[in-house]
Amino acid sequence: MPKTEKSRRELFKQIVMKKIVIFLLLPVAIICMSAKNVTTEFGTRNNHSKLKRPLPKIIEPGQTSVVPGPIAVLPFENISIYRMQLRIYTCNNNDGPTDDDVYVQMNDTDERFFLDKGIDDFRKGGNDTYDILSPTIKKISDINFLKIGIRGDDAICIRRVQLFLNNNNSPVFSKSFTGHGKLIDNSQFYTIPGSELRSYSGWALTSEHQNMSRAPRHISKSMILSLVECSIGNRLNYGPQFGWGSKVWGLPNTRFGPVVEVNFVNSKTLHFDLDLQGKEKGPNREVDIDFDLIFSCDNGLIKTEIKNVTYGTNWIGELRDWLRDKGAVLIGTAIGTEVGHPVVGGAAGASLSKYLSFKMNIDLPNQNVLSSCESINILPTCDIKLR
Repeated sequence: MPKTEKSRRELFKQIVMKKIVIFLLLPVAIICMSAKNVTTEFGTRNNHSKLKRPLPKIIEPGQTSVVPGPIAVLPFENISIYRMQLRIYTCNNNDGPTDDDVYVQMNDTDERFFLDKGIDDFRKGGNDTYDILSPTIKKISDINFLKIGIRGDDAICIRRVQLFLNNNNSPVFSKSFTGHGKLIDNSQFYTIPGSELRSYSGWALTSEHQNMSRAPRHISKSMILSLVECSIGNRLNYGPQFGWGSKVWGLPNTRFGPVVEVNFVNSKTLHFDLDLQGKEKGPNREVDIDFDLIFSCDNGLIKTEIKNVTYGTNWIGELRDWLRDKGAVLIGTAIGTEVGHPVVGGAAGASLSKYLSFKMNIDLPNQNVLSSCESINILPTCDIKLR
């Protein structure tokens, strides 16, 4: 074969090989060039070691951001509140305890919510946690301030206050008062403004608060007991007729065990027993009020109804009739409307029923938990399962 012909063939082979190499490497080059425009997980745009997950889109209130992972993320202020608890620590000095009525408010549309359980509230050096039932506070953004006040001239001294939301053990706000503590006296109040609440490090979607936006799966027995006790205790302070039952030496015993007891009836019903005493018609008159609370789901909301209300007392005649009348109003305003008596509880009352209806219907789409009430099943342990 002539030398010139052989040279032409070698040249042709080299050209073909170059084209094959370019064809094979072109997609790799395109991918590498695209990667330069992607930011990295930990660095700036000049550091291209790792690809970053897409950032969540800016969202409007009431919407849910789309973020990879099993839990949808809401802005902290837009998280729905289904439980709100306040823990108050009293000072360990003579100004610490009080027997007067202590209340809280968290926005201008709230009425006073009185902190009153069937215990020795606000004792010297003690601390207690109270459920706050407010139908006007539906989201964290509805909390405008934290006002703590007293009705009377028996001062209270507070050394620390904490606010907990949605069954989370990490407070969204905590404040300690140095020195002799914060004294509130003579029907005055102390207000922590919203700006101070929001400047606290816990007022954010911290690592401890990651599950705060999850809808509740159940209501525990301890939770429903606390809600009923705190709701009843609040309404007791709106009238002079009743107080919690007590054991006072030299006076008739009006307390037989816990002031609020609950028992299982069936998969939809709990039975409550309240130990109270009458105050308006004489000291330490026994008042025992029992009722059934029936739970159901109605268009995604928890619905409660009261049945089988009974009154046990050592009163007779006209006093017994008075008890039944005032007792029905107490239960209606604190818990809910009595079946067959729709006026009882009225628009201004039914605190617990309204609270459950508002707080337990949490619409959080794109989560791996159910967002509203489809069915209710009460266990023999008195825990309430939501589905």
